[in-house]
Amino acid sequence: MILTAFKQPGHEFDPEFFPRNPTFENFRRVFADFGFLRYFGNSVVVAAASGLFATLFATLAAYAFSFKKFIFKDKIFAILIASMMVPGLMYVVPQFAIVKKLGWMNTYRAMIVPHLANVFGLFLLKQYMDTIPRSLVDAAKIDGANDLQVYGRIVIPLSLPVVATLFLLTFQFHWSNFLWQLIVTNKESLYTVPVGLAMFKQATRSSTPSRWRPRPCP
Repeated sequence: MILTAFKQPGHEFDPEFFPRNPTFENFRRVFADFGFLRYFGNSVVVAAASGLFATLFATLAAYAFSFKKFIFKDKIFAILIASMMVPGLMYVVPQFAIVKKLGWMNTYRAMIVPHLANVFGLFLLKQYMDTIPRSLVDAAKIDGANDLQVYGRIVIPLSLPVVATLFLLTFQFHWSNFLWQLIVTNKESLYTVPVGLAMFKQATRSSTPSRWRPRPCP
């Protein structure tokens, strides 16, 4: 695939392993004429911001469910876990209606905000935080630490492996998310890589020479 990218247009199926006349024309056309650098930048912004804030909110919620006491805590957590059984496509229509009502269409907010509540991340982090010895938290509170200090100096450092895992999973999900980004954007300047690649395939044609194209059966 890499060597074929350096071949002259129309010679991708030539029976040779190394291209005879290597060219960067294909790369220039993709990155300059079709704006894939912009798509790549949009994907980085959306995936990084979504991963960062979704992980932050999940850690805060997991800390509350794991270390704090409040009314109906177990029932609320059970309802949140039960929501994971609802297929994700069921949320597309109401989310789209809310985004359109707020006037967020064709903005980064529409691509990022609706997916910041990550119930799976909450469950993953809570299960891990439940294994942290309560004696560490009690000792910190005896020394005068407040909840923010306990969260930032004890719980998060001990939970870094699972926090990093959640960030990477969230980043990967938003990087490859195609349907939602296609629904909320119709401006080429806001396309992410999956959407831009799909539009690129539809808007361009193959330059395969006719001698290598399959011929119809007689």
